[in-house]
Amino acid sequence: MKKTLYGTTAIVALGLAIVAAAPASAQAPAQGFSSTNFQFTVGGIARGFVGGVSQSQVGSYTANGTATPTAGSSGNLQSFDVQRDYRLDFTARATLPNGMVASAVAQFIPLSGPYSTSVGVESSIRRNWVSLQSAFGDVRIGAMDNVAMQMVQRSMDAFTAGSVTNAGKALNDYTTRPNVFGTDDVFATNMRVYDRSAEKIAYFSPRIEGFQVGVNYTPEASKDRNSGLATGTGGVYQRGWAAAGNYVNTFGAVGVRASVQYLEWTAPRNNVAGGVTLKDPSVWGVGGGITYMGFDLGGSYAKYSDIVNQPSNNPIRLDAAGTAVATNTARFLADVRVFELGLGYTFGPARVSVNYFNGESDTVKNAPTTTTTAALTGAGKDKLHAGAISGSYTMGPGVSIDATVFHVRATAPFSAANVTSTQKATGLLTGLMLTF
Repeated sequence: MKKTLYGTTAIVALGLAIVAAAPASAQAPAQGFSSTNFQFTVGGIARGFVGGVSQSQVGSYTANGTATPTAGSSGNLQSFDVQRDYRLDFTARATLPNGMVASAVAQFIPLSGPYSTSVGVESSIRRNWVSLQSAFGDVRIGAMDNVAMQMVQRSMDAFTAGSVTNAGKALNDYTTRPNVFGTDDVFATNMRVYDRSAEKIAYFSPRIEGFQVGVNYTPEASKDRNSGLATGTGGVYQRGWAAAGNYVNTFGAVGVRASVQYLEWTAPRNNVAGGVTLKDPSVWGVGGGITYMGFDLGGSYAKYSDIVNQPSNNPIRLDAAGTAVATNTARFLADVRVFELGLGYTFGPARVSVNYFNGESDTVKNAPTTTTTAALTGAGKDKLHAGAISGSYTMGPGVSIDATVFHVRATAPFSAANVTSTQKATGLLTGLMLTF
């Protein structure tokens, strides 16, 4: 089965490589349109992925963190999957008589499955904000990523959709993991932390001598709504803020980049039966890199404190329908550190990179349940190691063929016995990437 899997994937990769070797055709420049006061442009991405992975896992991890080894849970899994990733960006822009620029941005992502029908079209507008830009900086109001996520500097990844670092496509969508690293909201150096493009106000300073800073305030961890504050449910992170700064400059043939970021939330109070009060979570991180004659060496680091996690879903965050997880659900507090490193090289229309991701969690400090706050014994540490070799070939403006070979090893201790659940995955993923 494994030979068949990799053979099929190799044929697909070879076919894409043959296409990539063909001469690139000319592409017409993007066209916009205008109204009486605004100039409109349309852009976005369209990406298709084909990949195969072979996974082996021992044990299982239940939703409340009290897992024990389960009979029949060991074994191998070979899978071949096709996925897609589309986004359409609309931008309206107007230059005012005083030189300031007003703009509005809306990013549409097509949804499928029961989630899209139950929530409605509103959830497909992932990011949307209005902006007023001047010589003093850029003020934005709306649904967008926090400044720590937007301004972080890290390693080069030749796979456009990200391979194994920062919840990349290979790591997040083509493997399963038995530990706290199973969600892209936390435990990556891009520091999303349940934000999910929540409504916020943000400020970005102008870049001066390579330096730029940004700050934002987020009323609550929700998407498109403020129902947690309006109805008093209170079961979500609230009053979040983030600050970041980065430096990007070039000295002759040497390029330098660096960043520092911080994010913090106010945790819900007494939202678990028994009067359990959660601690306010926070995360800080640094990142940077250097380029020289086509080579790019970079990396980033993040340290999370008192992060609440539940393996089965995202707690303390409202979804697009304004729904939060039940307040009496078991949750875990964890301290986590993650880092990633990468070495890349660009030559002509091609790029290659070698990337490594490492994460370690103190797993569970305590577990609020419906009746008590019970300390879990023998919790140990959750660990994740992931590496990838990736490449990309640009066929023409906005069109590239990408490929990545990756390996992931994740471990999670069982709290009820001195047994560790271990999962390993090795895979090959290729994709056609369009940016317009």
